[in-house]
Amino acid sequence: MQPAKFVLAAFGSVILLGAALLRLDISLEPGYSLSWVDAIFTATSATCVTGLVVTDTASTFSSFGEGIILLLIQIGALGITTMSTLFLLLLGERPSVQSEIIVEDTLGRMHFDIRSVLFYTASLTLILELVGVLLLTPWLYFSWHMELGQAFYQALFHTVSAYCNAGFSLYADSLTRFRGDPYFLTVIMLLIVLGGLGFVALLNLMQFFLGKRDGRRGPRPRIQLHTQVVLIVTFLLIFAGTIVFLPLEWSNEFVGLSTLDRWVNAMFQSVTSRTAGFNTIDLGNSRSATLLFTGFLMSIGGSPGSAAGGIKTTTFFILILVVRAFVSRRDRIVAFGWTIPNRIVQQAFALFFVAVAWTFSATFLLLCTETGMEITSQQGLLARVLFEVLSAFGTVGLSTGITSGFSTMGKIILLITMFAGRVGPLTLVLGMSRPDTRRALQYPEGKISIG
Repeated sequence: MQPAKFVLAAFGSVILLGAALLRLDISLEPGYSLSWVDAIFTATSATCVTGLVVTDTASTFSSFGEGIILLLIQIGALGITTMSTLFLLLLGERPSVQSEIIVEDTLGRMHFDIRSVLFYTASLTLILELVGVLLLTPWLYFSWHMELGQAFYQALFHTVSAYCNAGFSLYADSLTRFRGDPYFLTVIMLLIVLGGLGFVALLNLMQFFLGKRDGRRGPRPRIQLHTQVVLIVTFLLIFAGTIVFLPLEWSNEFVGLSTLDRWVNAMFQSVTSRTAGFNTIDLGNSRSATLLFTGFLMSIGGSPGSAAGGIKTTTFFILILVVRAFVSRRDRIVAFGWTIPNRIVQQAFALFFVAVAWTFSATFLLLCTETGMEITSQQGLLARVLFEVLSAFGTVGLSTGITSGFSTMGKIILLITMFAGRVGPLTLVLGMSRPDTRRALQYPEGKISIG
């Protein structure tokens, strides 16, 4: 089986198994039932670390069901093949070449030994999630007066959901009740940002600051080009989102908050809009300009090798470089003294085209299937449906509140979009296509007028 087909089959199998477990009576609160479509939708949203829901998580699922959702989030974030390969290594088995290829596609292209990367990845994930739990548990216990067990459970669930960029919450209003708590929101933001940087960038930063080179002798490791791009684009987008959201919602959704809380909530919305899907404002009542800019951030998403979806920060960066090179009449794409290979540029444009085509197609189909939906707010049906599609494709999970009202066909379209956004649109296309076995031929160049 080709790596792309294996990824599709693995994610699909985990989703179906998770859906079957979520339909068990032990997974549901007394008196609740779950249809197969809603179960598959929830399992897809958890495994694809999206966060879109068609039913309230806390009131529908028992502690066992919430545990299943948390497990699906963790599996989906690390990658199914990554976890299975790690278990093989723990048992002393050697991973296959195909497994190594799939792990690289999941975590990103690496310059490290795959065994070290897997152990570092698992260790780093557990350490950062443990730190998040330790930071949030006492705060919820002392400041929010929760019982110790409840505080620990709330901290564990939201830490894993934040670091894995899933956006699942145990509250129907997401994290709106914490909008006046800068400490809680700051911890969640840090977890989201770290989870959205990607394992390759995190490992590179860790080796740079520790001065280690994977146990081998040699010069001090430096920050790679990939890591530089990820850091620069990430923090520029966070800054831009904060500056845009603050004036847009200053006299709307931020009314009643102190100046500090308004800045923190604006930054939180900027961070969560690209990857996680938590929210502290009612997007259904936010301004249309806020929805539009949020959709822009969701379409970019996180960085390669992370649990985030979207076209990724590096793809966005390459597209900007291509435009700059065209305007400057340069033949080569250059970034920080490095020439970007044409193959990577082609992949960036292919990913961008597939993403735009998929978003348009899914939005068109939903507008056809949801003709009976009544929209009375200032955002029309087109704006809201497009927002839900961008959220699903970017595996973000933000919603204007209309997801639960979709028809069965609408939910199926949306869950397929979530699946495509998590495994990657190019992986989905490659997994459903056959390789060209024809002999490579050289054809004469032809000219086509552009623009």
